[in-house]
Amino acid sequence: GGEGEEEIGGPSIVSSSYFRYDDDNNDGIDSSGAGCCGSADYVDADDAILRLSIVERKEFGALLEEQMSAAAIFYSSHLVPEARRLLREGEYDSASAMLLEAIAFACTNVITFRQLLVRYDAFCRTFDGMHLNEWHLQRSVLDVDHPVHGMFALEGVDELEKGIVLGLQKREEEEDDDGVLVRKEGVDGVLVEKDDDMDAEGEKKKEEEVASSSAEAFTAQVQIFVYLLEKTDTSLEKAVAGHVVLTDRILALEMRMRQYLLFGFQSRGLADERKSISMRGRHFKKEIKIIGKWRQTRSFDHFSVHDARRGTFRQNLKDISPENVFPLFLNLVSCFLFMMNNYIIEPSSAYYAEALGSSDALSGLMIGAAPWFALTSSVAYSYWTNYNYKQPILFAGMLQFVGNLMYANAYGYGSVRLCLLGRAITGLGAPRIINRRYVADATPFSLRTAASAAFAMATALGAALGPGMAILLDRMNEFQFHLPLLKEQYFNGMTGPGYFMALNWFVYTLCIVFFFGEPTRSGLEELKKREGADGGDSKKES
Repeated sequence: GGEGEEEIGGPSIVSSSYFRYDDDNNDGIDSSGAGCCGSADYVDADDAILRLSIVERKEFGALLEEQMSAAAIFYSSHLVPEARRLLREGEYDSASAMLLEAIAFACTNVITFRQLLVRYDAFCRTFDGMHLNEWHLQRSVLDVDHPVHGMFALEGVDELEKGIVLGLQKREEEEDDDGVLVRKEGVDGVLVEKDDDMDAEGEKKKEEEVASSSAEAFTAQVQIFVYLLEKTDTSLEKAVAGHVVLTDRILALEMRMRQYLLFGFQSRGLADERKSISMRGRHFKKEIKIIGKWRQTRSFDHFSVHDARRGTFRQNLKDISPENVFPLFLNLVSCFLFMMNNYIIEPSSAYYAEALGSSDALSGLMIGAAPWFALTSSVAYSYWTNYNYKQPILFAGMLQFVGNLMYANAYGYGSVRLCLLGRAITGLGAPRIINRRYVADATPFSLRTAASAAFAMATALGAALGPGMAILLDRMNEFQFHLPLLKEQYFNGMTGPGYFMALNWFVYTLCIVFFFGEPTRSGLEELKKREGADGGDSKKES
């Protein structure tokens, strides 16, 4: 093979496409890389990997640049000149269609090229290879004035877009007022029928709407193509800067754990990397699908730049009212505390029933009392939250505090009835329906899914930590203490859950008193607006 020269970390080395590697004769290799005989070009393992990586990157880069060069030449020498010719001849509809086709061609090739670079960079990161910022993006064999750079920048599109828009508007202004059927073969293919009996004022207004819709639809499609290019360019810049997507971080952690756990077993082949475990980087499937659907329908009715920008989580966070943020957090905390309250007595309920002089079967009634009474109180809370949020959630917190305190005091009084009554009161103080209603009323539609996921996470976390906390409380030493107006209190593994949850609910209730503000029901207002808009559209259709 031919020879080339590559700069790696300062000194230059001469690399050839063919070399010899002998892993059984490392003693005969000198520092220059020559074998013991001097005539053969033997290299060691590290030099072999380095040369192979150089050859692989050269061949991959040459292949990419060859294909991109062919696409760029076709774009700059055929598609754009054809659109310019149609514009000069006054065929604005055909010129707009050709220009959109040229932009779609350029976007498809550029996005595919960037996807290959991102995937190659992720593959290199899997095996600690040379990344994008050290290779292709800083050394390209293409000249500065190569057509590839023009295709990446969509050169000539702005000029042609302005000319086509002005031509479409000018043509509509020059249309005569004859009573014939005029077909506007623009981007959106609108049909306008002129009737001699049509009111002149209404006719003029309809023509202006068609002209503006044709030009606006064409401009909107161009802007969407530009947005897709900018979006993939941002993703590529993040990859170059070393940004790793979440899925790749998980894979990297998995590989490190496997290497750590299987350390020392390489000789037996137990730590070999699977082919499927490799980083992949961010994918551009969505962008390619959008362009593919445009080729089928020649419209972007299925996509909106405004909705796409609103679709990001960081953008959606700006939609929530600032005064609703901390109350939303307090609602999630109450959901977490209630679920922990439900499950924290499970490990000790049977022992508690025996200590109170009853059978183990009573433990099931102790656990199930709270959910049953929560079902009863949910109706009242649902009605109450129509007018206020702070009062019902404050009332629920107070019931939780009292109920847990009664549950814990039942041991000192030796009363099963007091224990069950305490559990029933905690059920009446269940704030779950308040939490759900708050998520529906105080969060915008763009954050509804995220808020519901946070609600589910708080529920699962509370249910999981409840029994674990009970075990920790059981490990604590038993002690006695006094409370005003009550008998001597006993803290142990059976009463500990009641005291622990009573303390948590007391602190939570104080937070509600001092920090909870009545929220703005932005989600409910948004729902009313949507229902009003849907009602207006249905009336128009009828």
